Amino acid sequence: MTLFGLDLAQNKQGKWKLFEINGANSGMPGFNAIYGDHRVERQVHDLLRERYGEIAINTEGLSAQRFGEEHPIRAIAQGLLRLSWFGHWQEQRNFPYLTSDKAQTDWLREVKSTTNSTFLSPFPGYRGQDCTVWNWYNERVEHPTVNPYIAQELTTNKLLQYILLNRTPVEQQLISSALVGLGATRGGELESVLEQGEEQFVFKPLCGIQSLGVKVLSRQEAERFKEEEGTLWKMSLAEEYRYANKKALYLDELVERGDFTFEKAVGLVQPLVDTRKEVDGTSYHTAIRAIVCNEQFIGAYIKYSDVPQGHYSHAQKVELFEEKGFPQLCERIVHTFLDESKKLDSELFRTELYQRFFRERGKIRRTTIPIKGVLDTVSGMVRRI
Repeated sequence: MTLFGLDLAQNKQGKWKLFEINGANSGMPGFNAIYGDHRVERQVHDLLRERYGEIAINTEGLSAQRFGEEHPIRAIAQGLLRLSWFGHWQEQRNFPYLTSDKAQTDWLREVKSTTNSTFLSPFPGYRGQDCTVWNWYNERVEHPTVNPYIAQELTTNKLLQYILLNRTPVEQQLISSALVGLGATRGGELESVLEQGEEQFVFKPLCGIQSLGVKVLSRQEAERFKEEEGTLWKMSLAEEYRYANKKALYLDELVERGDFTFEKAVGLVQPLVDTRKEVDGTSYHTAIRAIVCNEQFIGAYIKYSDVPQGHYSHAQKVELFEEKGFPQLCERIVHTFLDESKKLDSELFRTELYQRFFRERGKIRRTTIPIKGVLDTVSGMVRRI
């Protein structure tokens, strides 16, 4: 049993483009607004029960719950510390690249200022009991899960979805993308994206949620990322020489070390897909949310918004969406996504996908190696003198 929410849209040529695949925590508020009730959610819940029987939902994380039960005072203290200056310091320590002058982190400030609505579940909370786990908080557990662990993890990273589905039967639905932030820009890759767009492009945080941090860019703004290729921070040539071989200076080196703490600080630049439609004399950007449960299409609704690729909360209007062949397309995307994710190593899937990405687009351009060689030569000459 699986549960995914797909965000798609049609461009002006009538071709379907996939914005992203959402996981087991896919929202269905549009259906609630259309019908005035929760019938689609109930249908999904019934399908889950039919397949799995007893289900519990994991919204907090079992390991965190057990820590709180075994060490209540420490858990309370840690919670208070996370709200203090110490929590901010700890976050910077755990995610050091968020402070880089090349980091793309505006979306994180939006997340902190956004209040999420309370999730109402018909299932009990997961406490380690014998059942099937609906992993909203995705972690490895001893019981079967609604979505496979790897597939659910990939729904939180737009680039890994793109890498996974590239060169598959659904690659025509992908939107050309260039990785930016932390010096990851490759001129040729970004230029390819710019050639496919017109005058507007879009920036998306790699791990963004609810369209937070999504920005429309002019061609000139998108081209500025070309200037940032190189090291994780802006640094002088002398600093590059000083830190070479002592710590990772480039994003692909972090991947080689299995360090993925950079993911919150990078994003994708894509051509802006023109999805505008006229409704009652007003032009709206459109996007479609489709729900696929157990690889079976459940339903879809179309969102009309004045914000490109906006979240449901930005929509001025929602309607049910039906079109011949659309359910089969959604099912094919999910089937391909699951099949490809099953081929990945359960422990090394992130490394596998990022390495595939860097093999195809090339590593980030270095300046350290030649500089180091020249300086070493000069240093040797000085010593001989």
